[in-house]
Amino acid sequence: MTYNVDPITASNFNSLYLTTTGTTLTTTPNIMTQQNHVAVFLVERNNDNKIIKSKFLKDVWVETKPGASLDYAVAKEIGTLDQPENIIFKVIQTFTF
Repeated sequence: MTYNVDPITASNFNSLYLTTTGTTLTTTPNIMTQQNHVAVFLVERNNDNKIIKSKFLKDVWVETKPGASLDYAVAKEIGTLDQPENIIFKVIQTFTF
């Protein structure tokens, strides 16, 4: 008789299934989230689209998942979804886990 027990997840995100006939090791995809420390600036541009003035607004921590837009996450966090052309940001540091 063969039956599977709930998976035991290791730190490398591989699943270990215990059966009565032996042990099966299967690889599951790594789902890595990121914590991004971001500095946000409000900019003013001239007619040639060059930045002529900037002002530091704030620094924020934003979490992103694989495939997610960091631009959108920052704009949503600071509430500037309506004027993204006037906001720029620079990533200060990122932690992935």
